[in-house]
Amino acid sequence: MKQTDNRRQAFRLTEHAFPPYSYVPRMHPHPFSSRLGHSRGIVHEAIGPGEETAARKVHDWAIDLFNHGFYWESHEAWESLWHSFGRNGAQAKFAKGLIKLAAAGVKAREGRAIGVKRHAGRAIELFDDCSAADAGQFQWCMGLSAAWLRAHCRAIFDHPERFLEASDSDVICVFPFVLLPSYGTVSASSC
Repeated sequence: MKQTDNRRQAFRLTEHAFPPYSYVPRMHPHPFSSRLGHSRGIVHEAIGPGEETAARKVHDWAIDLFNHGFYWESHEAWESLWHSFGRNGAQAKFAKGLIKLAAAGVKAREGRAIGVKRHAGRAIELFDDCSAADAGQFQWCMGLSAAWLRAHCRAIFDHPERFLEASDSDVICVFPFVLLPSYGTVSASSC
């Protein structure tokens, strides 16, 4: 991995085994559509509205994937939450911001600075939208701070070239930060 952060190596929210590679277009087999894909034949059950325990498990898995350089896979996990949140409202916008942050990681792996910048910029907008309903104060959602995420997205947006890593390695962490949720009394699906 590009990052050799002991916190990254040790910190896990789940015990799921990681896939053998992080999907990068034109570099690895597509996880679902290729007969060699790491998730071929796996069907994920949809998360229904109000299924907070299931949503929390998916979110924790997405964080583990993201923190360990599996950006496409974390994108997919957060997308399932976005759908379960009805694709509208503060929760859905927050999940979509995480999706865009993960997409910036995929573009960094592809070596595409413009894509990194575009996705980081969209994540900033979404995290800003989450704060608009709270009189300008950034909210915590799904155990994460929108303000903290926005600051990291801003650094990515301002200097996308710093995060590019287009080597053919199976997994590389391109971002120098780790998502550390603080759930406290906040449920995984509440904002």
